[in-house]
Order: sequence, then structure tokens, then C-alpha cells
Amino acid sequence: ATNILETGVAVVAEVSSFLFREAGIVKASATARLLLDENGTLVVRDVSTEVTDQLGERLEVQAGRPWRVGREKALFRVMVDNFRLGRFSTRLPAKVAFSGEADLEVDARGALARFTQISLRRGGEDWAVLSGIAETSFGGDEEGTLVSFALECEPGPVLWGDLFPEGGFGEVFGKPGVRGRLKLAGGWKGGALEIASVEGSLS
Repeated sequence: ATNILETGVAVVAEVSSFLFREAGIVKASATARLLLDENGTLVVRDVSTEVTDQLGERLEVQAGRPWRVGREKALFRVMVDNFRLGRFSTRLPAKVAFSGEADLEVDARGALARFTQISLRRGGEDWAVLSGIAETSFGGDEEGTLVSFALECEPGPVLWGDLFPEGGFGEVFGKPGVRGRLKLAGGWKGGALEIASVEGSLS
């Protein structure tokens, strides 16, 4: 198709947002190419976004393919380094940070993320490794945004110590070298975590 309009967009800024409210100066950059074809469809290409703060937290997003807005889902690769869970909710562990990559599909109705080997660390120590999927439906009613997930978690030594402190079950499950996996399914609704099923194994 012949392009009626083609232009590039580049933005560099120092910003403040609810995600980075405690991080001092936050630097953000974004680039993209916008095309309007002869059918009136807006095509977004070569999207690249990076946000960093003074604490060393980094969020980067890159487009997986050109996006025909309103015609198909947008595909992105999201890369996160040392991003704290506590930024999303005070009910999540404030000192646990995560790093890794995820493939993200987005349209007007919601988003679907697939990820493997997301590393969670606390105080420089391994807390857990996560793999799975998470799906978000954007709010169209009084319930607002809904999130559902299916995760596989391999707890690290620090998390095992939190789950099973010294004494009682901790004498068995909290020993060094204990390995296990947890499979969780549930959702996030109205600011509350809901667990539908849990399976686990130890070795």
C-alpha cells in the first residue's frame, strides 16, 4: 500500500510518575515511526522505549513487528532490570526486585504477557524464579482492570526461609539445599490477590 504520510518521533525527557515516585530523577526516551497508508490505517513501526532511574531500575520496550492500529494486536518485547514489586502495590513485597524479559500482546481490550525465568531478588539474594502467563482485561465496567495468571515458581533460599522459619516445619523445609516448585493460578481484582489453585513439590 502507498503511504500517505510517514514521519519519525523521538522524545527524551526527565519525568516523574507513580512508578518512580521515590527514585529522584527519572530519564525516559522513546522513538517510533508513524505511517498512514492509503486505507487510512495508522502503522506504528520501530518502537523503542527506555526508562531508567537513579536507583538502577530500568524498563525497556521494543516493538516485535509493525503495528496496524485497530486492525491487529501490538507485539512487544519488555525487558526489566532490578524493578521493585512494591511500585505496583503496597501489598507486594517492597524490597523484592525482578529482572527478565516478557513477550507482550496488547489491543484495546487487554494485554497478554508470556515470560520465562523472571528472576526475583531481595537484598542481592535469590528470592524466586517465575515463569508463566498473565492476562489483563481493561476496565469496561465497575470492576475495572482484571488480571488473571498461571505461574510456576521456584523459591530461592531466602523465600524458603520466609515461608519456613527456624523451628517447626523449618527444621525440614528450611534446610539448605531444599528445592521445590509451586504452581499457582489466580487473579488480581479490586486491589486484592485471589488464589484459585496451588500445587507444590519438594526435593
